[in-house]
Amino acid sequence: MIASASTLFGADEVGVGVGVIEGVADPAEGTPTVQPVAMDTIAASAASERRARRDVIMIEVWPADPSCDKHRSGVGRWRRPVGWVAVTRFSVVPSSYVYLRRGGAVLLQLRQNTGYMDGCWAAGAAGHVELGETAVDAAIREVREELGLTLTAATLTPVAVMQRTDGTDNPIEQRVDWFFVCDEWEGEPEILEPRKCAELAWFALDALPDRMPEYEREALGALRAGAGATLLSHGF
Repeated sequence: MIASASTLFGADEVGVGVGVIEGVADPAEGTPTVQPVAMDTIAASAASERRARRDVIMIEVWPADPSCDKHRSGVGRWRRPVGWVAVTRFSVVPSSYVYLRRGGAVLLQLRQNTGYMDGCWAAGAAGHVELGETAVDAAIREVREELGLTLTAATLTPVAVMQRTDGTDNPIEQRVDWFFVCDEWEGEPEILEPRKCAELAWFALDALPDRMPEYEREALGALRAGAGATLLSHGF
C-alpha cells in the first residue's frame, strides 16, 4: 500500500521544507517504510533537523522495491535502510514581554551582544516561555532575572497576543508573543544582565525611539489605544 507521510502521521506533521515523502506500509507489521521523492535534498536536511529540533520524528528510509535481500518477519523481502528523513510538526516559539509603566511612560532596554535586534530599544524584560511555564510565569521570571523586581500575576495586565513571522519558513521565526503591562512592583529596576542590556530608559508612548522592533511598536500601539487585550499578527 503506497502512503504519503501526511497519511501516516497527519498532514500537520510534515515539516515545511523537508520535501514530499512516499512509501510502503507493511500490512502485517503496521510499520511504515518510506522512500523520499527527493532523497538527496531530504537526507541533507535530516541531520541538521535532528540536531536543531527536539520535536523531530526520525523515520527509517527503506526502498519501496520488494525485490531485495533482507527478510523481515516473514513479510516480504526488504533492502537495508538507505538513511533517515525528518518529519516535523509545525510549531511556534513562545515568548513573554513585560512593559513596566510609570506616569504614562514604559521602561525599555537597549539591546546589545545578543545577535538579535542589537542596538534597538525593546521591552524592559522579555524572554522565551520555558517548558512547564505559562506565559505569565515566564513574564514574572524574566522581570526578576533581568530587572531584579518582584511582582505577582495580579499586577500583570495582558495587552496583546501576537502571532508573527519574518515571511520565511525558518522555524526560529515562527513565533507567538504575549505582551503584558505592569503598574505595580517591588524594588527599583536595575540592569542584571549587563552583557545583553546597555541601558534602561523610560519612554512616553507617544515618543517611542526610532530604533525598536516594529512588532513591539505595534504592541505598544495597542497599549496606547487602550482597547484592552487584543489579538495581533505581524509579517503575514
